[in-house]
Amino acid sequence: MHRRIICLTLIAALAGCGAPAAPRAEDRARADAGMAALVAMYNDNVGRWTSTGWWNNANALEATIDYMARTGSRDELPLLEITYRENSYAGFLNDYYDDQLWWALAWLKAYDLT
Repeated sequence: MHRRIICLTLIAALAGCGAPAAPRAEDRARADAGMAALVAMYNDNVGRWTSTGWWNNANALEATIDYMARTGSRDELPLLEITYRENSYAGFLNDYYDDQLWWALAWLKAYDLT
């Protein structure tokens, strides 16, 4: 029975059943406040967010991209450009495959956005 429910849920999600609800004004205000806080932690000199580890920076970049995709804002595009310019020298690689995957996912989303 559980398998059936999971399969039906997956099929419904993939089929796009049910249009998403229109965002409420307070939802946008919360998203804007969260993005403002994230942007405030960004260090232009190194192209990364302060007080986060390597893979957490990829997650912050992905959150920024998701925000832009959902709100239509492009004010944060310079963060993508700076992050890439300041950190691409090593190909976003380190000794941990999972860290590299976070960066790959973020850059795939950036590609889709731009």
